[in-house]
Amino acid sequence: MRQPSRPLAQGSLRAQIGKRIREIRRSKKITQANIARGTGLTQQFVSKIEQGTENISLDTLERL
Repeated sequence: MRQPSRPLAQGSLRAQIGKRIREIRRSKKITQANIARGTGLTQQFVSKIEQGTENISLDTLERL
């Protein structure tokens, strides 16, 4: 069973990656829902990734 996600410090690698994903997505004017559909993820999961609260695999990062 998955451990519940939890927020990390602002400077954590997880937070930095999430922030960068959000920046790129916004610069391309793509919604979280569009990203989710294109990757097979849920919009809620994409949101948690961008917030830095979800621990993602390299495979998921590659899909994004």
